[in-house]
Amino acid sequence: MNETWIKNGYYVPLLYPLIQMTTGNSFLAAIITLKAFPANYWYCYESEYDYLPRGYNWVKQFVRFTDTGHLASALVFASPEYIPVAFTTHFLITVGYWGGKLWFSLGDPDDKPMEGLDPVFVKGWSYANHSLPLLLLLAKLRTECVPFTYDQWVNSYLWVYSWFFFVYMPWRLTTGDSVYDILSYETPIKKVGLFVAFVHAVVSVGYITGYVLSRC
Repeated sequence: MNETWIKNGYYVPLLYPLIQMTTGNSFLAAIITLKAFPANYWYCYESEYDYLPRGYNWVKQFVRFTDTGHLASALVFASPEYIPVAFTTHFLITVGYWGGKLWFSLGDPDDKPMEGLDPVFVKGWSYANHSLPLLLLLAKLRTECVPFTYDQWVNSYLWVYSWFFFVYMPWRLTTGDSVYDILSYETPIKKVGLFVAFVHAVVSVGYITGYVLSRC
């Protein structure tokens, strides 16, 4: 396997059938494969960024809200009781990403051309991580009976707030990186406020959607 295959992560899709055949669990195979690509990217290209001293920029793969989705998926694998919060989280990740692009011109400051990097392949995995986990959890809703309770609705907001205060803000204060361009200091405060309201609304819509679609 040459360096191009490794640095672009061309080998990553092969992990899915390997894990699926080994474990017999398609959900586990999918969530590991989806996480493997950003892990590979930040391992190979961390030196292209300067948020932290060289050798430490791979930490960025744990900072974005999308990255909390990998944790939410892992919790579902550990126990179905986490399905409501995970579903709402991935609903926000998916709708927030596509809605943010459509209505708020949301961009990713990490996107930049690099020698040897296949931007189409990278973008494809970004799209996958902002859509496929939600589809996987939609299927789980039809096979697992886990009630969407009021506490689960509150926990969905707590998930967002916990990320913001315990992950995003420490990173922002340490590195100055806004993570999302809409949260930069150059963005008009009114636009930021509208985006924050949009996020809060999507969380509730996601919870209600899960409640309606749940087989319980």
